[in-house]
Amino acid sequence: MASELSPIPQLLIPLKSGTCLPISLIPSGEWTIGRGQDNAIVLKNKWVSRKHAVVQSVEMGSIYLVYFVDLGSLNGSRVNGQAVKAPVLLQHEDVINIGDIELKFYYHYA
Repeated sequence: MASELSPIPQLLIPLKSGTCLPISLIPSGEWTIGRGQDNAIVLKNKWVSRKHAVVQSVEMGSIYLVYFVDLGSLNGSRVNGQAVKAPVLLQHEDVINIGDIELKFYYHYA
């Protein structure tokens, strides 16, 4: 298990209030993203597919590797402006666009 001093991967979800909701991507697992209520992360937006994408967190010793995967969505996804055609290993401060929603990926040091 990663130590308490290890960076914690987080996805920042924008809220209508103008603030962001941080989602910790630990322990290892998968978080589905889409407009359907059965997703771990629900984005209510007409440009977002019901099951749009998945974020996968994998523990590797003292760190977590986090991958972003578009699930063949109609409108696609972008990471740092590049269309996602295959799994993308996320890096600190990457920007993910799903429809017209911008998510941010960070490693948070507690």
